[in-house]
Amino acid sequence: LLDGLQQYQAQRQLWITDHISQHQYATERDSAALSERSAADGSLHIELTCRADPLLYRFPLTLLTELPGTWQAARVTQGDREVPVVIIDRVVRYAAVPGGGTIIVQPMNR
Repeated sequence: LLDGLQQYQAQRQLWITDHISQHQYATERDSAALSERSAADGSLHIELTCRADPLLYRFPLTLLTELPGTWQAARVTQGDREVPVVIIDRVVRYAAVPGGGTIIVQPMNR
Protein backbone atom coordinates (compact mmCIF):
# COMPACT_ATOMS: atom_id res chain seq x y z
CA LEU A 1 0.00 0.00 0.00
CA LEU A 2 2.72 2.46 0.96
CA ASP A 3 4.72 1.65 -2.18
CA GLY A 4 1.62 2.35 -4.26
CA LEU A 5 1.07 5.71 -2.54
CA GLN A 6 4.72 6.59 -3.06
CA GLN A 7 4.39 5.85 -6.80
CA TYR A 8 1.38 8.16 -7.10
CA GLN A 9 3.24 10.85 -5.19
CA ALA A 10 6.30 10.49 -7.47
CA GLN A 11 4.02 10.90 -10.52
CA ARG A 12 2.59 14.09 -8.94
CA GLN A 13 -0.87 12.49 -8.74
CA LEU A 14 -1.06 12.50 -4.95
CA TRP A 15 -0.20 15.23 -2.47
CA ILE A 16 0.75 13.97 0.98
CA THR A 17 0.89 16.83 3.47
CA ASP A 18 0.10 17.91 7.00
CA HIS A 19 -3.37 19.09 8.08
CA ILE A 20 -2.39 22.78 8.41
CA SER A 21 -1.00 22.99 4.86
CA GLN A 22 -4.11 21.21 3.55
CA HIS A 23 -6.34 23.70 5.36
CA GLN A 24 -4.36 26.64 3.95
CA TYR A 25 -4.58 25.23 0.41
CA ALA A 26 -8.33 24.55 0.68
CA THR A 27 -9.06 28.02 2.10
CA GLU A 28 -7.02 29.67 -0.64
CA ARG A 29 -8.61 27.53 -3.37
CA ASP A 30 -12.14 28.20 -2.14
CA SER A 31 -11.62 31.99 -2.13
CA ALA A 32 -9.75 32.19 -5.45
CA ALA A 33 -11.08 33.81 -8.64
CA LEU A 34 -9.89 33.71 -12.25
CA SER A 35 -10.27 36.15 -15.10
CA GLU A 36 -9.06 35.24 -18.57
CA ARG A 37 -8.53 37.18 -21.78
CA SER A 38 -6.92 36.44 -25.12
CA ALA A 39 -4.04 38.56 -26.38
CA ALA A 40 -3.43 39.67 -29.96
CA ASP A 41 -0.63 37.11 -30.33
CA GLY A 42 -3.02 34.24 -29.51
CA SER A 43 -1.76 33.66 -25.98
CA LEU A 44 -4.06 33.49 -22.96
CA HIS A 45 -3.60 35.94 -20.08
CA ILE A 46 -5.02 34.79 -16.77
CA GLU A 47 -5.30 36.72 -13.51
CA LEU A 48 -5.56 34.59 -10.36
CA THR A 49 -6.68 36.40 -7.23
CA CYS A 50 -7.58 35.23 -3.74
CA ARG A 51 -9.62 36.86 -0.96
CA ALA A 52 -7.60 35.08 1.77
CA ASP A 53 -4.78 36.96 3.54
CA PRO A 54 -1.70 36.61 1.28
CA LEU A 55 0.63 36.58 4.30
CA LEU A 56 -0.93 33.30 5.44
CA TYR A 57 -2.13 31.80 2.16
CA ARG A 58 0.59 31.66 -0.52
CA PHE A 59 0.38 28.09 -1.79
CA PRO A 60 0.54 27.55 -5.54
CA LEU A 61 -2.89 26.40 -6.71
CA THR A 62 -3.36 23.77 -9.40
CA LEU A 63 -5.07 25.19 -12.49
CA LEU A 64 -6.48 23.47 -15.57
CA THR A 65 -6.71 25.49 -18.77
CA GLU A 66 -8.40 24.29 -21.95
CA LEU A 67 -6.44 25.19 -25.07
CA PRO A 68 -7.41 25.64 -28.71
CA GLY A 69 -7.26 22.37 -30.66
CA THR A 70 -4.52 23.71 -32.91
CA TRP A 71 -1.93 24.00 -30.12
CA GLN A 72 0.62 21.17 -30.18
CA ALA A 73 2.76 22.42 -27.29
CA ALA A 74 2.48 25.23 -24.76
CA ARG A 75 4.50 27.28 -22.29
CA VAL A 76 3.12 28.75 -19.06
CA THR A 77 4.82 31.65 -17.30
CA GLN A 78 3.97 33.69 -14.22
CA GLY A 79 6.32 36.54 -13.51
CA ASP A 80 9.84 35.28 -14.16
CA ARG A 81 8.89 31.65 -13.47
CA GLU A 82 8.24 29.24 -16.33
CA VAL A 83 6.16 26.18 -15.52
CA PRO A 84 6.57 22.99 -17.59
CA VAL A 85 3.28 21.70 -18.99
CA VAL A 86 2.03 18.77 -21.02
CA ILE A 87 -1.10 19.01 -23.16
CA ILE A 88 -3.50 16.13 -22.54
CA ASP A 89 -6.85 16.22 -24.36
CA ARG A 90 -6.40 19.96 -25.08
CA VAL A 91 -5.91 20.74 -21.35
CA VAL A 92 -2.78 21.83 -19.46
CA ARG A 93 -2.33 21.47 -15.70
CA TYR A 94 0.04 23.76 -13.83
CA ALA A 95 0.61 25.50 -10.51
CA ALA A 96 0.19 29.27 -10.06
CA VAL A 97 0.31 31.59 -7.05
CA PRO A 98 -2.63 33.96 -6.49
CA GLY A 99 -1.47 37.55 -6.79
CA GLY A 100 1.83 36.39 -8.26
CA GLY A 101 1.39 38.26 -11.53
CA THR A 102 -0.30 37.54 -14.83
CA ILE A 103 -0.23 33.92 -15.94
CA ILE A 104 0.57 33.68 -19.65
CA VAL A 105 -0.25 30.49 -21.54
CA GLN A 106 1.21 30.62 -25.04
CA PRO A 107 1.63 28.16 -27.90
CA MET A 108 5.09 26.85 -28.73
CA ASN A 109 6.38 25.73 -32.08
CA ARG A 110 7.75 22.21 -32.08
